[in-house]
Amino acid sequence: MSPFFRASSSKAVTRRIGEILRSPTLSDKPAIRVPPKATRIVLCSRIRNSAPTLNKRIGKTIWMPQRVQLGRQSLSDQRTPQPISIKDPTLEEAASVIRRSLSAQRLLILVGNCRVEYKGRASSNLDWGQRVLIVKRDGSVLVHRPSGYEPVNWQPSKCVFRVEVGPENLSIVAARPQQRETLSLFFNRVLSVDSYDLMDVGGFNLYVSEEQMKEAILARPELVENGFHPLASEKNLGEAGFTDIVGEDSNGNFVVVEIKRNPAGRESALQLNRYMNSIRKNIGRGLRGIIVAPELKKGTQGLLASMNLEFKAISPQKCSEVLAQRETRKISEYLRKK
Repeated sequence: MSPFFRASSSKAVTRRIGEILRSPTLSDKPAIRVPPKATRIVLCSRIRNSAPTLNKRIGKTIWMPQRVQLGRQSLSDQRTPQPISIKDPTLEEAASVIRRSLSAQRLLILVGNCRVEYKGRASSNLDWGQRVLIVKRDGSVLVHRPSGYEPVNWQPSKCVFRVEVGPENLSIVAARPQQRETLSLFFNRVLSVDSYDLMDVGGFNLYVSEEQMKEAILARPELVENGFHPLASEKNLGEAGFTDIVGEDSNGNFVVVEIKRNPAGRESALQLNRYMNSIRKNIGRGLRGIIVAPELKKGTQGLLASMNLEFKAISPQKCSEVLAQRETRKISEYLRKK
């Protein structure tokens, strides 16, 4: 007998899809293996009877396994029920997968031709075009165009969703009732719909460059200290080189800031001291030198004190958060202008 079979009724398909979507782990369930020739649609059978959860009609063939194989799975594979993936579905088929994905708090990826309307703090309209809709398990929404890393429209987490199928369009509305914001998408064609129950428990190690740390400080000067006002970056000091940032503090003192993404040591202290000696000859007011770094190497604090230099601890993670907030603010300002 073939290891795969066709389900004989819509009820069997509905029951099988429900089992997979509700499955908490794979540790006590066999792995689903789909034959290579059946990869176009992932959960399935040929059914033409009406079923409440599958809408009125599905006329495509999807294969379900009769024979399964158990095997050891890694931690990253646990709690990862079988994905659902349908290529070129009807609007009714796409709506069925979307509703189930949202109900089960799965990651949803929808590709198709759509238009977008936003109403809230401002309003915007995006005309028809092929785009990617991503709904994450926390209810956040991203709408991406074919190019660019920033979403053209988005909604934060904890959205409330409404999915409807009309004569010509599939509509998805993501609302934030308390903020009175709604993001509405209207699809007249869906190229693919995918649903995943992903698990991510990995630690996040953040790496930013000194240039990015400098951008963060220029965007938020109070990271150095309250009242600090940058005047220039990459200041040419002649033979001494280029210092990262120069500015003035709340008392009118001239401040030289040298940035290091790694723990600063003896060489960093001597470098800043050279900058200070070069500037001291041409300035007629108080002068301060500050090293900005995640931390100091052993013995560096005493050397800084002997040269009357200062240290400010700023982590790369903090700088990355500042830059991320700046990008979010840019998107919000764009939406308000629209």
